[in-house]
Amino acid sequence: MWPQIIYLLFVGFALGITIMAHGERRTVSLGHFLVIHAFVLSLLYWGGFFDCFFK
Repeated sequence: MWPQIIYLLFVGFALGITIMAHGERRTVSLGHFLVIHAFVLSLLYWGGFFDCFFK
């Protein structure tokens, strides 16, 4: 269960950084972040990575 928690923490930190930098001169888009991570989380869920939370 620890790898899942650590992964979710990293995603949360990345989301916070993306929200803070959204709209700045560098190309940072909250929309891109959400689409990419929704896809990755969907694949991980489908592959059983989060099954320890639902048993």
